[in-house]
Amino acid sequence: MAKFEDFFTPVSELAEKEPQTGKSNIGKYEEDVKPRNSIETFLTKTPMSVMEEGSKASYQQSIQWQTRELPLSNNAIEFEMICTLAEIKASGRGNSKKIAKHRAAIKYLHEAIDRGRKDEFFIPGETVADAHKNVDQLAELHDDKRSIVAASQEFSVNLNDEIPTADKIPVEGKANENWVGKLQEFLAKNKLQAAEYLTTEEGTPNDRRHIVTCIVGKQKTRGRTGKKMAAKAISSYLMLEILKKNVEDMDKEMCLEGEVEEEFVDLDEKRRSELAELEIQEKDAQAALVKLLSDSKRFSSFNYQYLLPSVNDIGVHQVLLEIKVGIVSQDEAEELEVGAEHTQTEKIARKDRRRDLDSSPFVFCGAGPTEEDAKNSACQSALIHFNTYSF
Repeated sequence: MAKFEDFFTPVSELAEKEPQTGKSNIGKYEEDVKPRNSIETFLTKTPMSVMEEGSKASYQQSIQWQTRELPLSNNAIEFEMICTLAEIKASGRGNSKKIAKHRAAIKYLHEAIDRGRKDEFFIPGETVADAHKNVDQLAELHDDKRSIVAASQEFSVNLNDEIPTADKIPVEGKANENWVGKLQEFLAKNKLQAAEYLTTEEGTPNDRRHIVTCIVGKQKTRGRTGKKMAAKAISSYLMLEILKKNVEDMDKEMCLEGEVEEEFVDLDEKRRSELAELEIQEKDAQAALVKLLSDSKRFSSFNYQYLLPSVNDIGVHQVLLEIKVGIVSQDEAEELEVGAEHTQTEKIARKDRRRDLDSSPFVFCGAGPTEEDAKNSACQSALIHFNTYSF
């Protein structure tokens, strides 16, 4: 009669025949399982998931979120997301709620580290500085991923907005020209910031249309057609036409800066050219202008101020320069050279009277890629004016 043991293979014999069955992982630590706060595990997460993991594991709380919509000057909306957890609050802004949340989470994690709570969010790093670096690395990693998909996943198009849009180049015979290159050349020549292009699609797979938006500063244009390169060319053409008009209008404004009074005596052409060239070559036009206005033989007094600094839709800084001067007459100039003491009282009285008469301001417009460049441009215009005309 068979025994009970005959129905089972002994473990020792089974281990010889099937080695893998003789081993057990029970109670053993697998080397390939990384701890929660290892840098490898940490970098597989997102800033949001790090926050959520800490909120559940350490606080058993949910993150509280508040949303604010902030209107911008170009009729767009910026979102601000404010997060609160365990008496720590942080906020982030972006053109979508997702981006704003991402930035708020990064700020929150940095604040948590500063408050000594890095372990509660499983942030790796032996020191506070190391923990901050690891959060920065995580943020950069996901910013890089975000930049790759931004155009297709996060850039939405509202075809009912006021952005100039076209399906083709509106001028006959111009469709095959390199409008992207022409726009780049124009921007470089006028010291404007480079164009950015955002692309998205619409329609079915069998009827796909590409929408390319060109952005320079605050100005946007859009091309929409079946081919991506054609859509990009259309948006570049529209942008170039708008920028050309804006630059022409700006040049006209600069030509009208200050009126020339009839009593001014025009200097001879050679002298005017020499003076203008001399002063424009100055690296610092503001210093050159102050030096010119400090000439006591020409001006009894002067003061100046910059007004209404602004940035237009194509990213160009503009500013007005207002100058008030007291004019020294020819008689006063001669007296200053002679230094006759008996005429000093009468001369001072005349200067006081002229100071009142000559207080009407001169106004000059300046423009440039930065506010400092705009101020320098306005000073150069003033230098040309005061070197061109005698009073």
